Amino acid sequence: MAFLLPNLAGGGAERVITTLIRHLDTSRIKASLILLNGRDNTFRALVPEHVEVTDLQKPRLRQAMPALLGLIRRTQPDVVVSTIDHLNVGAGLLRPFWPSQSKLVIRATDFLSLDSRRFRWLMGASFRNADAIIYQSEAMKRAFSERLGLGHLSHRAIPNPVDIAEVRRKAAEPTEIPMDPHRINLVSIGRLAPAKGFDILLDAIGRLERRDLAFHILGAGAEAGSLNRQSEALGLVDRVRFWGFQSNPYAVLARADGLVLSSRFEGFPNVVLEALACGKPVLSTPVPGIEDALAGVPGCVVTAGFSADALAQALEVFLERGRTQVPQANVAGYAAERIARTYEDFLLSVEAGRGR
Repeated sequence: MAFLLPNLAGGGAERVITTLIRHLDTSRIKASLILLNGRDNTFRALVPEHVEVTDLQKPRLRQAMPALLGLIRRTQPDVVVSTIDHLNVGAGLLRPFWPSQSKLVIRATDFLSLDSRRFRWLMGASFRNADAIIYQSEAMKRAFSERLGLGHLSHRAIPNPVDIAEVRRKAAEPTEIPMDPHRINLVSIGRLAPAKGFDILLDAIGRLERRDLAFHILGAGAEAGSLNRQSEALGLVDRVRFWGFQSNPYAVLARADGLVLSSRFEGFPNVVLEALACGKPVLSTPVPGIEDALAGVPGCVVTAGFSADALAQALEVFLERGRTQVPQANVAGYAAERIARTYEDFLLSVEAGRGR
């Protein structure tokens, strides 16, 4: 079975797929990996040696499609698993032109894709060519099925895997990012992009009068400059630090007092599960699917919507709790070994023509 990714950059989808591949039972599924362009290979070391990696060396999807089609026709994998929605569209459009015995399973990744009328039309047209679709949550399954008219397809909601043992091992490693013992240290992790809502987060912090707060933002992206300027304009330089992309965010999480997720949109926020695996409390905006991830951790979801005022009010309550730990058993249902078995069963059923 071939898993299709644009690259091995340090993103959530790349981490999910490499985690999944590491935990597949090789006696049931022989996995390979197809990359559009392998130059950005942050996660290359996470791919097991026994997994064959094919690099199409094409920087853009449009350029890669002929090469991808040729590869699938030559190798005829039993199942092609595509993830990241623009790549899913390309794979769906190619599906009628490759061998019928090579099934296509699409893993939907982002609610944001549904907000563009043009891209929604493209997804509907291409996803209907798939043999099955995997969603990251029941909320995503409902949204995509209803808005794209995909109810006739074989589809399954399967949450993302978390390598709990690996998270905890890396959490014990040292980090150069300092924590102020005289303050409550909170962490946010993600691409510096509009979907992650860091602008709302900074506005929310600016509304708080507490000086006992130290905020650590881990991530890189196109909004780095504007977010730094916003932080300076709000007078937050003594409370907010930007640390860029961190290959081991778990060591930072383990030493912090909690995680704040300020996203406007998420497919499924793995970082929340990783924080819980470190025993850390989480405050999150009400992105779809978050209730499942935070089941048993009451009062951790902003209930008043996506706004700086709502997040500031929730932060006040969150900070009043002080330093707390949460039961690490909350993430047991997302253990990579368990999720990998679910993927195996579903993919093998698709290969056999059952799908559901």
